[in-house]
Amino acid sequence: WKGGEIIMAEVEVNLAEVKYKPPLPNGDYTFMLAKPPTVEQAKEANKRTGQREWYVHCELRPLESEWNSYTVFHNWSLSPGALEMEDAAISIKKLYEVMGVEPGVKLNTDDMLSFRFAGHTKLESYNGRLNPRLEKVLGPVK
Repeated sequence: WKGGEIIMAEVEVNLAEVKYKPPLPNGDYTFMLAKPPTVEQAKEANKRTGQREWYVHCELRPLESEWNSYTVFHNWSLSPGALEMEDAAISIKKLYEVMGVEPGVKLNTDDMLSFRFAGHTKLESYNGRLNPRLEKVLGPVK
């Protein structure tokens, strides 16, 4: 867009060679964090607490060579209800326990960078697309 006129750029891209990448299949994988986690606040209020709860946003990467170009996005909620769950895919407290890290008074998300764990994913539809979701943490992996 320049001075009220549209300028069309010509870009050399051979679309005939593009191969579609299927979603990560349901299954068990070994995961690590692809980059440092971030602590973010939900855009909407939690229905139970009425608060905009905080959560830890992670990008998980499968370590298996044929799948390590994939990313599984996962959030661990810091809401009281989520923390009380005994499911490591939901409760970050339980995740720390499963990984052998004693949870303290303060959460240091940098600890998560050393985590390697087996997890089970399941494809779910989100905004019309199939996306892998971490359904279960199976345990730590050395």
